[in-house]
Amino acid sequence: MPDLRSLALAAVLFLAATPGAALSPRDRPPVTRPMADHDMAREERSNGDLRSLGQLLACAQRPVGRAEYLGVEPDIGASSYRFKFMRPDGRVMWVDVDARSCRVLSMR
Repeated sequence: MPDLRSLALAAVLFLAATPGAALSPRDRPPVTRPMADHDMAREERSNGDLRSLGQLLACAQRPVGRAEYLGVEPDIGASSYRFKFMRPDGRVMWVDVDARSCRVLSMR
């Protein structure tokens, strides 16, 4: 039967071999993860670096005139948004808008 010293030594060796096992969850360092696109956009918007989606939609709709808004695709990495519209004649148009300046980058 193992004596108390052997058990204590085994426990110490086990804890030494597994770093972090002896730490409680609040003592462990936080797990870092890359910032997701939506988190990055929210942070830049709260800092005032990006325009609101409503402002960007208004900027995108000006050059297409009377067109029905169909949707938006953000490109957070490039700080731009691609808006999709359908004109009264049925043509679909895409308008790329810079999220910082509200400037129209391209229309297709």
